[in-house]
Amino acid sequence: MGRAVFVRLVRMPKASILSQLFRGFFIFLGLGGLAVAIFILKTNTLPNRQSPAIGCINNLRQIDGAKNEWALLNHKTNGEEVTETDIKPYILLDRAGKIPHCPVGGNYNIGRVGDTPTCSLGATVTPAHVLP
Repeated sequence: MGRAVFVRLVRMPKASILSQLFRGFFIFLGLGGLAVAIFILKTNTLPNRQSPAIGCINNLRQIDGAKNEWALLNHKTNGEEVTETDIKPYILLDRAGKIPHCPVGGNYNIGRVGDTPTCSLGATVTPAHVLP
């Protein structure tokens, strides 16, 4: 069997042999690149323990942005009280029509205009649930 393949290759024109070699090389390169891409994606994912903190921080950012937008549109100044109903039109609500909650169970304090919103868990957990 091996001899038949060799004889067939010997009888092929040089251009055909080169094109088969290049084709094999590019298939090898493509599969190698795919393997490297999968390896990079698998090794660069965040550990699961950080995901809830990131979710909480993103919720705090949304609350802060909604609070600032409400204050700007309603001509409010620093120190004025803000309620949940005030900022509801300016934030993406959950399925129940409420402001998103902390993924770990903390409670959000919206605070006054000019103050940063906080999570009740704050720095008591690692990683911290605070805005940077």
